[in-house]
Amino acid sequence: MGCPRFVTFVLVAGAPMALVSQRQDWQFLEAMPLVRFVMSGSTFAGLLVSLRLVSLLVFYTVALLIARRKWDDWFALFVSTALLMAVYGFVGNIITLDSVIPDGLQSIAPALTIAMMLVFIFSWLLLFFLLPDGHFAPRWAAWFTLLPVPATILLVVSDNFSQFIPPQVRTAVENMAWGAFMTSLLLAILVGLCAQVYRYRRVATPIQRQQMKWLLVGLGAQPLFILISVFGLGAQPLFILISVFGLSPPLGAAWSGLFSLLFGLFAITLLPVTIGMAVFRRRLWDVDPLLNRAIVYGGLTSRDAEPVAPAPAARHQSADVRRPRRSDNGNQ
Repeated sequence: MGCPRFVTFVLVAGAPMALVSQRQDWQFLEAMPLVRFVMSGSTFAGLLVSLRLVSLLVFYTVALLIARRKWDDWFALFVSTALLMAVYGFVGNIITLDSVIPDGLQSIAPALTIAMMLVFIFSWLLLFFLLPDGHFAPRWAAWFTLLPVPATILLVVSDNFSQFIPPQVRTAVENMAWGAFMTSLLLAILVGLCAQVYRYRRVATPIQRQQMKWLLVGLGAQPLFILISVFGLGAQPLFILISVFGLSPPLGAAWSGLFSLLFGLFAITLLPVTIGMAVFRRRLWDVDPLLNRAIVYGGLTSRDAEPVAPAPAARHQSADVRRPRRSDNGNQ
């Protein structure tokens, strides 16, 4: 009961700050010229925070169910931890460390925030390379998990030690660090997706392929989330396609912002949903015990089906039966 109570406390404590943070989000501000025709800004912010809460609960529920069902499997526990950390990373407007850390420990809040974000980023990245069995396939793909490390170090330094950067180049350095980090992370994720396709076509068994279909759907939505919601691509490709025909959609930027907000929530929630479908519907991580039972059962049945060699006396007796008898005068 301790963990659910803690999560409930975090949600209640972080909700007011989440509303304020949501109303300051650039995508929210971009979508408001369109949304104001339907609802007020406060109502729209409350709706988005509610959707984030639903997404958070999906992550939280799937992670705890996996941990409860496969508590003795290290990789299942890793996936559960990655989903819990994704709650903090993806739905960061809900969980605020300042609201749950005691006043006496507020000095460690920045360092704890950095540590949690690093754990979230690299545990989330490793899912693209390690699912579904905890092994790299192909093995050389493991090196690409280190691709975002230099940009991550640059981003941490620029965010937390900006006072040592000259003011005239501070903004440029911060933007460069953020762009390099997201670009390297996106490239690493794309390599991970290629590794998943390789695993699906060359390594996976037929049963694993059925399980991996769900995983590929959830993992494939994540780079789209980065492109649309993080890089701000939004609905721009659709608008470019429409402009080819000489049309210009009204409030194009507002439509793009609204699409980015809604698609981002959908894409990140798709990850725990598809992992949960693979685990609980397709019996992911239960394949090995099933195969072991099948092998043992097959060995027992094949052993029972082997013909039993007759005893020596029985062989002689059967030979005597088959051998024709001769009469005393030599005739049969």
